[in-house]
Amino acid sequence: MKRDKTMGEIRSEEGYAENTVVYMNSSLSIWYNKILSKSLPELADGDVAKLIRQELHLNYVIDEAVSRLWENPVSGEKYDGELINSLNEIDDSFWLNHSDIKNKVAELIDAIKSSEIDFPDDFEWLYDGAEEEYFETLEILLRKLSTL
Repeated sequence: MKRDKTMGEIRSEEGYAENTVVYMNSSLSIWYNKILSKSLPELADGDVAKLIRQELHLNYVIDEAVSRLWENPVSGEKYDGELINSLNEIDDSFWLNHSDIKNKVAELIDAIKSSEIDFPDDFEWLYDGAEEEYFETLEILLRKLSTL
C-alpha cells in the first residue's frame, strides 16, 4: 500500500539518488534526512505541508494531505489550515498533468464548503476574520483547479 512506504522508499521509487547528502548548514536538508525513515502516516501535518510547499513526492503526499483533511479540514502544525493552504502553492503544471489528484482535491473542497466534513468539536477560530480567510483560501484553490 502507498501509505506504508517510507519517505526513503518513495524517494527511491521516484528515481532520486539512494544516498542523500545532508548539508549541516541547511535546516531543510537536515529535516528531509530526518523524515526519510518515516511512512506517510508517521509524518506530522507540518512535514506533509512542507513536502507540498517544496513540491516533493506530490503523487504520494497530496493523497496523504487529502486523507488528513477529510478527518480535520483545518489540519496544520504552524497554524490552522496550513495543510489546505499548502495545496494553493502547487504549480499549475502539476495539476494539469494529474487530473485524478486534482479531482480528489476539488471533491474535498466541495465537501468542506457543503459542511459534509465537520470541523473538530473543540475547534475555535483564533481571531475575527479567520473563518472568512479560510473559506477564501478554499475558493481560490477551487477556482484555480476548475480553470485548469
